[in-house]
Amino acid sequence: MKPGRSNLAEKSGEGLAAIKKAKQEYRIIWDNKSKTINPEYIISKSRAVEKKAFRLSEFKKGISFFIYLSKKPGEIPSEIQTYSIIEQLLREGKTVSAPRMIKKDAMEACIIKNLKADIAPGNFGFYEATTSKNPDSIDVCIVPVRAVDSTGARIGSGRGVYDRFFAMPEYNSAFFDEFARPHIKTTIALVLDEMLVKYRDLPQEPTDKKIDLIVSSSMTIDCKYCREHGEPSRLRLLNP
Repeated sequence: MKPGRSNLAEKSGEGLAAIKKAKQEYRIIWDNKSKTINPEYIISKSRAVEKKAFRLSEFKKGISFFIYLSKKPGEIPSEIQTYSIIEQLLREGKTVSAPRMIKKDAMEACIIKNLKADIAPGNFGFYEATTSKNPDSIDVCIVPVRAVDSTGARIGSGRGVYDRFFAMPEYNSAFFDEFARPHIKTTIALVLDEMLVKYRDLPQEPTDKKIDLIVSSSMTIDCKYCREHGEPSRLRLLNP
């Protein structure tokens, strides 16, 4: 997936406006691509990604998970389905949190225990948690994306909600208010292969937060390793 200008704005120093425009091109491309993807394909790939995710040590050892509530197959944009993952984590006795919007461009993580009782349609086109209890910490944060590269650079919805969440100060016994968040140990993107973009090809703003791991049906990429070693040929595939 590649727009006409790639990351030209970032390379040539055209400025923040050009970077934002290039990122929006990726979103438009993915939304248009989503219209052509069969819902059964999304369901099949989501099952494959889920199996690989549960083989990760982060999933096996993790106690507290923060996971987006996915759109239904066939809705735009296409994304990996998360409800089955949430149900399995709850069966295993894990702590699961979902996003709840606290204002137009900010969210918090709220613990859910039942997918029927603890979530509802929100005001921004997706389901949200209806609970209010926050987790003490987050071992694994599953981040939604429209595009991602092997360094962990990602493009999301464009509202900056996750980047603002990551930028919040961590709360602890000495500091807590509405605009603080739990400590996050690992961030992971669960993706369709079509979301993967050429190495270092995504335009990024200074406030964009890169993720740690990518899981698709064909590969699992350690983004930290890729950022450290530089060349895509030296990717460490964890669960090929």
